Amino acid sequence: MGHSMNAYRKVYQALDSALASGERAVAPGTEAAVQAAIAELRAKGGPREAVAKLQEISVDLARLNGALRGGDSEECMLQRARLAEIKDEWLRESPLH
Repeated sequence: MGHSMNAYRKVYQALDSALASGERAVAPGTEAAVQAAIAELRAKGGPREAVAKLQEISVDLARLNGALRGGDSEECMLQRARLAEIKDEWLRESPLH
């Protein structure tokens, strides 16, 4: 397999952490872990669809953090629901299972 299972695992853990953050900001390093996974998949010739999904995850994490900082509970709920869906998709499409 040309792409790294480690990148998939890091992203799954980052999403798990973000969804468990409650009312706190997403843990420092979560977005960096996603960016590192993007770089790793690109370097190893990973699927373009996976890289695109990672970029989407990165944007959603930034939106969640912004909503948390701004105290926008409705947007937080929306972003958490979106990230939960993406986490499930990520697991189904990844080589982790």
